[in-house]
Amino acid sequence: MKTVRGASSGLSVAVLAGGKSRRMGTDKAFLLYRGSPFVTMITDEMLKTSDDVLVVVGRKDSREFSSILDPSVRVLNDTYDLENPMGGMLSAFRSVKNSYVAFLACDTPFVRAGVIEFLHRAAVGRTAAVPLWEDGRIEPLCAVYDVARAEAAGLKALAENSLGCRYLIRHLEGVNYIKVEDLRRLDPDLVSLRNVNTRAEFDSL
Repeated sequence: MKTVRGASSGLSVAVLAGGKSRRMGTDKAFLLYRGSPFVTMITDEMLKTSDDVLVVVGRKDSREFSSILDPSVRVLNDTYDLENPMGGMLSAFRSVKNSYVAFLACDTPFVRAGVIEFLHRAAVGRTAAVPLWEDGRIEPLCAVYDVARAEAAGLKALAENSLGCRYLIRHLEGVNYIKVEDLRRLDPDLVSLRNVNTRAEFDSL
């Protein structure tokens, strides 16, 4: 088991890996970078800051993930069959052990623990801390949420049949939007926000 630097931080981390990776053509969670699967890179990094790291895998075979992850990482199947990241979020809320949870996509292999720790500090006392680009785009899957209030918001969005992370966030009051530029002192090239969605993007790594 890996040494956890932030074991008493009150932060859980959930990596969403239930998608079908249609644009990539193969499961992005298992893509290899310098011999390591993306999902392993992410969870190993997150174990530096949390004692509660889990991977939400939709309807996939959880054994395929458990076989390559640190034994302390839990693997969870979706309880909501939505084929949308919000389903993975709602599934994770009931399973995390802490009052705040960071959600990450499985196609962000370079996410840094320091960025997530910063977002956690920014979220405390608020409903969430979500990175915000200058053009108004947000990064809901590199963000930290208050578990109880975000779950309630997600259930409201689900009741309206509004499926998506952004709809969940719209039901949250008091979100702390963090300028992406403020993350550069921890991550100068913003690699924590770099998604690898296509074969061309993967080949460029």
